[in-house]
Amino acid sequence: MKPRDTMKSAARIRSSIHEVLQVDFVEWNQVDSYMDDLNQVLDEIHSLGESAPAAALDLIWRFIKMIPAIFNNVHDECELAMFCSDLAQEAWTLAKKAGNPIEDSASRLLDAYAADAHDTCRFDDVLDILAKARLNREQRRMLAVAALRAAQAHPKAALELRAFADKCSQPAPDRAGRSRRGRKVA
Repeated sequence: MKPRDTMKSAARIRSSIHEVLQVDFVEWNQVDSYMDDLNQVLDEIHSLGESAPAAALDLIWRFIKMIPAIFNNVHDECELAMFCSDLAQEAWTLAKKAGNPIEDSASRLLDAYAADAHDTCRFDDVLDILAKARLNREQRRMLAVAALRAAQAHPKAALELRAFADKCSQPAPDRAGRSRRGRKVA
């Protein structure tokens, strides 16, 4: 995609993000339609990410930053949590594709998780997404550092984030279920 076309697409999607998040309240009988609207914007970002991952990643970060404004405006929290999980997964995928530093991407996702951790936690899957990422020892260390920083910034989620940092600091199991040191991992 040409840079000019990328800029036009990004501007259109940015406008769609703002538009879809301008809701007063979504009643139970409107949730499916609203989720379709949110997913359509996410699909547009995904499509842009095929040719311009950095531009798509900027849009994902904007979406993640803005979506908490509607958290209490949608009747079905479960549907919104599933969408936020998809949003976080797409952010992680695009971040790798765009070459965004792991520590920056993890910090942003952990902040989204922590900011809502003791409410309904629509970004509850962030820890699983990050834990399942195939990372080398240094990348896991960076992930642990990001989790500890998020714990300092978000005291309400500090316990979960410190436990996650400890988990990241453990040797990664290999595919046979053994740690890299040869011990069997449960």
